[in-house]
Amino acid sequence: MNAKAQKEIVLHLIFNDLVNCKLIYGLRALHIDAGLYSLCMAESIFKLMGATETQCRHEHYDRYAALCRKATDIPYTEGQEHALQALALEIYEDLARGF
Repeated sequence: MNAKAQKEIVLHLIFNDLVNCKLIYGLRALHIDAGLYSLCMAESIFKLMGATETQCRHEHYDRYAALCRKATDIPYTEGQEHALQALALEIYEDLARGF
């Protein structure tokens, strides 16, 4: 797989994880525990970005989770995906610097 295609796939996974996070955090705000429905995409994303198991430390997962929490403040409606896509790119670039 070429680097461009790989980056597109990772960005797509991060975007979908952000949508899922918005749902989970939104339900949590309503006092509904939906944490079991988390997609837990971080490990797959890290591996697709070329991180080895030894590079995937708790700091990376914590940083990824913190960045994903930013999605809770971003409105998301059909046709308005650009803000979440921008956050996905921010997360991708942050991860790329960390590995």
